[in-house]
Amino acid sequence: MLSIWLQTLPTAGAAWIYWPPYQRVRFSGEESVHAVLLDGPTQDFNLMWRRDLLQTEVLHRPLVGIMLFFADPCSAWAIHLLAGQASFGRDSGLPPLAVGDTAWLSAATRTRYVLDGGGELLAIRVSPQPEH
Repeated sequence: MLSIWLQTLPTAGAAWIYWPPYQRVRFSGEESVHAVLLDGPTQDFNLMWRRDLLQTEVLHRPLVGIMLFFADPCSAWAIHLLAGQASFGRDSGLPPLAVGDTAWLSAATRTRYVLDGGGELLAIRVSPQPEH
């Protein structure tokens, strides 16, 4: 939850109250969930993926200066800027990030992305599920 006052009531009978900023809730898409706004509008970041094909890791990090991300054929990153400003530099071909922007970092060969800025971000690593 990016900014919200929300009460969530899953069918299991449990109830939670989430307060801003940046509280997290995780549930499977098959689960029936009911939410009630307690006050004001909501801003959410929803991550949905095929659990049988992909695995994800969500990191909430401060951005102070330079941060490196490595993408390759088996892993990619979604970078979502929560606060501040950031840029990948002219050589990357990517536009600067403003609050609310998301960049998708993927590559056919191992590639380093250099993000420079200040603020807060969500870094989501996406990779294939290991074969059983």
